[in-house]
Amino acid sequence: MSTRKSAIVLGAYGFIGAACVKHLQQAGFHVTGVGRSRSAARQCFPDLQWNFLDIATATPTDWRKIFETADIIINTSGALQDSAKDNLKAIHVQAIERMCEALQNTDKLFIQISAAGVKPDATTHFFRTKAKGDAILQKQLEHAIILRPALVIGPQAYGGTALLRAASAMPFIGFKAFPESQIQSIALDDVAKAVIHCALGKVPKGTTADLAEETPQTLWQITNSV
Repeated sequence: MSTRKSAIVLGAYGFIGAACVKHLQQAGFHVTGVGRSRSAARQCFPDLQWNFLDIATATPTDWRKIFETADIIINTSGALQDSAKDNLKAIHVQAIERMCEALQNTDKLFIQISAAGVKPDATTHFFRTKAKGDAILQKQLEHAIILRPALVIGPQAYGGTALLRAASAMPFIGFKAFPESQIQSIALDDVAKAVIHCALGKVPKGTTADLAEETPQTLWQITNSV
């Protein structure tokens, strides 16, 4: 019988999720992915074990079955805005409520990837719904760990990285509008390494932590580094 710990990554073929899968595998964890797109999953990790379902509509019963054999659950799922296929409240709030119900009376470690700057009265729906999901976890799963990365920069062009690369391709447009704007960022690999530290028990349960570089940079400095 294997003594390796089992980790489940929600949104495993996404920007942060895929990095977490790779680092977890390198650290010796048995990893299972969760997502809704079979084609995206097979393209990203054809040899990974997968559970396919819509995270936004999965029931507590669905989650109990998926989480049954897991020691650690890493939630990297999410969406940046409402769209025809994504509902922020369903993904960031209602799904968390159902996961918490499924995990009641268990000692499984839940690691939530949130975002720096989330708060109930934030100016964007993304930050507000993320804040609500985090609050539910803090109340219902007191041993959960919540990581809130700043702008995540990685080799793939996605989200903030894509915007920065677009800005660097159009010099002086963004820099003239926001010449001294200070931005904190974090490397994708550093986010994944933080997840590994949590999974290995090196971070106290119940921790909520922002992940960001110590010294902010200007838009000019960041776009010249991506």
